[in-house]
Amino acid sequence: MLVPNFCVVLVNYHGVSVTLACIQSLKVSALQANCDLSIIVVDNSGEFPVGVDSSVTVLKTGQNIGLAGAWYIGQYNLVAQSSDYLVFLNNDTHTDVDFFSEVVRGINKWGSKCAFGPRILFASEPNKIWSRGGSISKYSASVKHSGEGVSATDVQIVDFETGHLSGCCLIVKTTDMNAIGGVDTNFFFRGEEWDINYRLSQLGIKLVLLDSARLYHAVNGSHDRFELKMLYLAYRAKVLFAKKIQPFWYFPVWLLASLIYGVFVAPVKFSRLSGVGAQAIRPVLLSALIDGIVKDKIRIEDYGR
Repeated sequence: MLVPNFCVVLVNYHGVSVTLACIQSLKVSALQANCDLSIIVVDNSGEFPVGVDSSVTVLKTGQNIGLAGAWYIGQYNLVAQSSDYLVFLNNDTHTDVDFFSEVVRGINKWGSKCAFGPRILFASEPNKIWSRGGSISKYSASVKHSGEGVSATDVQIVDFETGHLSGCCLIVKTTDMNAIGGVDTNFFFRGEEWDINYRLSQLGIKLVLLDSARLYHAVNGSHDRFELKMLYLAYRAKVLFAKKIQPFWYFPVWLLASLIYGVFVAPVKFSRLSGVGAQAIRPVLLSALIDGIVKDKIRIEDYGR
């Protein structure tokens, strides 16, 4: 059986203890699978200790360049380029002891023209699914995750081809990531995973959910997705993603619909989910949509200008 070597790319941003715990779980799982594992930590906050572990490569960015920028730097590091597979992984996760054993099994079962993702469970409720594949809608520029909140015992364990793999854990051949040109650094935080999934699919790479490979995610461990800043970044990402994948004649139609939705529907929806008033959310969403029309490159400094 083929046992490839892996390079995990983690991004640290004010989460040293969480990142170290993630690294420990990875090493235990790799030892169980008897596979070669390299780990790269791209440090966006300048606080991750260098030399704490000789098996970990620490790359200091000097500033917060976002998830997409950090993934890009990690991908093109020599350590990563020497690996068979890249694993883009959230640092607020921990792997099951059999994680890499199941990934190796899946690679041998499905072949080399695939990217992979695990069954992701809530760390706080390990019997409840957080993400199990999903789909991308080209004409709404949206991504739908499957399985959130479903009891894991109610779902049969079976690998399957899917339309989207969560960016919480993306397992991709290094050569395939290189073939699509790497991570698009116009994204900042959100959207980069949608774009990678879409471009891999366009290249003919199957997206496969490995149901027996289990990952536990501390949801909102690194951020609150309904925080105003996060909503801004998400909507900016949607505009950029729509620009990239939609026909030029359709994008204005989508944009008009998104402006209407952003004024009348989304603020109420997000208010119910976050407890923040719709009157505070509405200008953030409109600002994100308008900024997205004017420029592609997303940066955290754009929020609150």
